[in-house]
Amino acid sequence: MSPKTLTRRDFLKILTASMGGMLAVSCSDALGGSPNTVRIMVDSWALSYAPFKAMADAFNKIHPETPVKVEASPGGWMTKVVGQMRSNKLQWSGAGVMSTFNDLASWIQLGLIQPVDDYITASQEPGASTFINDLLPVVKEDNAYEGKFYGFPFSLENITYQWNTETFGKAGVANAPKTLQELYDYSLAVKEYLNSQASKDSFAFGFDMGHLNRNLGAVFFSMTDQPYTEDGWFRWDSDEMRAALSYMRKLSRAGITPPNCGEGLEIVDMWTRGRLAGLYSPSSRGVWAQKSIGFDKVVTSQTPTIDGKPHSGSNYWCNSISIFNKAPLPQQAVDFLIFAIGPQNQDWQKAIIQAGTSPVFGSVYSDLLASDSSLAPYIWMQELRDRVAVSAPSPKNYYYQIQNEAWNQHWASYLKDSSTLSEDDLIQNVLKTAQEIHQQALQSIPTLTVP
Repeated sequence: MSPKTLTRRDFLKILTASMGGMLAVSCSDALGGSPNTVRIMVDSWALSYAPFKAMADAFNKIHPETPVKVEASPGGWMTKVVGQMRSNKLQWSGAGVMSTFNDLASWIQLGLIQPVDDYITASQEPGASTFINDLLPVVKEDNAYEGKFYGFPFSLENITYQWNTETFGKAGVANAPKTLQELYDYSLAVKEYLNSQASKDSFAFGFDMGHLNRNLGAVFFSMTDQPYTEDGWFRWDSDEMRAALSYMRKLSRAGITPPNCGEGLEIVDMWTRGRLAGLYSPSSRGVWAQKSIGFDKVVTSQTPTIDGKPHSGSNYWCNSISIFNKAPLPQQAVDFLIFAIGPQNQDWQKAIIQAGTSPVFGSVYSDLLASDSSLAPYIWMQELRDRVAVSAPSPKNYYYQIQNEAWNQHWASYLKDSSTLSEDDLIQNVLKTAQEIHQQALQSIPTLTVP
């Protein structure tokens, strides 16, 4: 994989920096802050549930000599960081959220981030000596690149099957489906119940159609033990992919899902308001519904598979924080991250679990989740961990965004009731568009280096 190859999304983010670093530098000069302050940016959606700022306050009481400031990621932050790196005026030490399947390889190829193995080894913070070895094996692998460790994973997100037990119970269904056939049969029973109640605006099941790995990808992963080609692309031209496409269209045309599996609808909003009885979505959305509808009415389960047996699709990813190249105070930044998100910090681990995202450390499952009665509503995370353990790590490349964009351009034309496209037609359309996007990116992106 060439260090010059990046996603179009990354290209757009850094285009301004590559054409005019002075603008980014001038913006950074006004940011202020003490030279002894460790500044870490985190996306606002993560700050809404992960107690980074509270942990910074606690850390600062212990280490007032180098205080940590956690702030929401500013717009266009990548442009600012590249400009600051070029002028040797970098003011942030680290950033997140780095979604491993989507960002890790690109950020490394851009020269944005550095490996952190040596900083972890040098840290004197409690939890440092066990930090890496305590990670779930797939989490450790997911944050590594060419033998080096790059990310501080603070939570694990899973694509799950979430279902409203009250609605399913009224339809005569008591258990989560284990196979795709059971998912169809159970959902059909729920549809018939909803029809009997004249619930025209409610549906038995829904997909999040904005993200490939939450709809077609999740179905495809449940059918195969070899989801990727040798080059790291989805195996689009495969019998399993054809079967996954056919299955989605079957659900849509049976009226089990909203039209076209959810085109143009706010699926998660429908789910949390009780207008969907089931959903494929990240596990945190199940907790959103539990808090809205009731913990006694919503259950989170593994996604069903073609035969009820585990398969190795990548139905998970890590939310991680990374350390910039040329970062000021990198050791202090690493010390804070170990303090904040390490396995020894039970307050952090409880907050992550209660947000519906799974912990990343093995000891948290055995020592905290299994024994703390206040976490009993989240014991399903133990089951999901077993599924993650047999999953295939996402390839270390930038191809997901390309495939996601290509899929989003074509799925509606295949799923609509009037469509005459075959599975092969749709696959060829997606592959053609993906190739075009890839070529445009390769031709457009300049070589970016940080001295």
